[in-house]
Amino acid sequence: MDVRIIGIWGIGGSGKTTLASIVFQKYAYSHFDGHCFLKDIQEGADTYQLRKELLYQLVNDKKVACTDTPAVGSRFIQDRLRYKKVFIFVDNLNGSVNKLKVLLDGYHFANGSRIIVTTRDMQLLKTVDGKIFELKGLSNVAALKLFCFHAFGQHLPATGYESLSKRIADYTKGNPLALEVMGSSFKSIDVKYWESALARLKTCLDPDIQKVLRISFDGLDDKGIQGIFLDMACFFPVVPREVVERISNRTEHSDAAIRINALVDKSLIKESGEVLEMHDLLRQMGQGIVFDENKDSGKRSRLWNVKDVCHVLERNTGTSKIEGILLKLADLKKDVKVSPIAFSKMHNLRILKITRSSTNIYGFFYMEDVDKRLRCPHGLESFISDEIRYFHWELYPLKYLPYLSTENLVVLTMRHSQLEQLWNEDQPLELEKLKKIDPEAEPSCSNVQSS
Repeated sequence: MDVRIIGIWGIGGSGKTTLASIVFQKYAYSHFDGHCFLKDIQEGADTYQLRKELLYQLVNDKKVACTDTPAVGSRFIQDRLRYKKVFIFVDNLNGSVNKLKVLLDGYHFANGSRIIVTTRDMQLLKTVDGKIFELKGLSNVAALKLFCFHAFGQHLPATGYESLSKRIADYTKGNPLALEVMGSSFKSIDVKYWESALARLKTCLDPDIQKVLRISFDGLDDKGIQGIFLDMACFFPVVPREVVERISNRTEHSDAAIRINALVDKSLIKESGEVLEMHDLLRQMGQGIVFDENKDSGKRSRLWNVKDVCHVLERNTGTSKIEGILLKLADLKKDVKVSPIAFSKMHNLRILKITRSSTNIYGFFYMEDVDKRLRCPHGLESFISDEIRYFHWELYPLKYLPYLSTENLVVLTMRHSQLEQLWNEDQPLELEKLKKIDPEAEPSCSNVQSS
């Protein structure tokens, strides 16, 4: 049998460490000559120190471990390990892409040795020759059982809790950590409080879950990658990949495709075909990061909460900090009178998404009847931002569109609007980057014209 490296990667809290630990405990002590368990390695852990700890556990001799060099193990050490069948478990290895390769560099173990590595970054596993497995969420049945075990001490919901237990288990998308934390949180709570508790969890992520998931985000060393993640968390939880690429390529030298791949590799988003999707718990984590930017909603980078958006649009409290706005018209409790200068301070606005739908799946909108709308009784002044790339305003209330920079515009959607003229005659048009235009007006209105 040869030496095998097995990589397990997935989102935080998915059970990577638990699974590998069970295998380690079952086989390491009885089937191998030596074993090493490097547990919960911190992001900035020094690789040389990790090598020393690895050697110490394998040979149980600190003096021998100290003879190792960062580049290549000494001949003496190699001779000690060459005929030793070992089981090594490297837990939560993240950081430099070459970290695993450097950690194992120069070591040769006996045939039959096994090395298990858990990580949130798939790229790190690709630097060595081994098998890579993605650890996905539990099935719906298994998720419900795990939740019930922590909530009721049994594998089935208690009488009267069946429907709510299933809803909570489904909400976690099979994430074991979330199921454990939520099950423990709901334990011994009367069923009449479960609805409000569930609603609260959907708006405020449990701190223990937040802490684990936040590690992956903090490990992103590129502001552009972080920006794509936050855009998806706040505006596009399910979206065609092409849309994200075009919105995110702000300059000729940007490469959103590489940044999206980095998010996929770190399990922060999933890719299915040509569609990107974000886990609900990660979306909440991302929204929490934006919410913590400032107590004043007008000074945050992204707005999606209906109250925050309405406050900014009605009272003209927006600033140059705002990069994107999402408003679901179905969530409005009343008609909202938009200030004519609501967008006058938003110099860096990139994304404006005002939609009837409550869900956007694979590019298709699930429309809801809307009886409350945005009103512009005093018109709208120019959109001052030159950064607008995504402009989507359904049920647009005016017959004209004020000045809107088209230099970077990629998507323009005006479904069911009152528009009679799309472009002002005096506005210079730069439409080189525009890939999608959908100026659909109400049937009762005149045909939309582009001057």
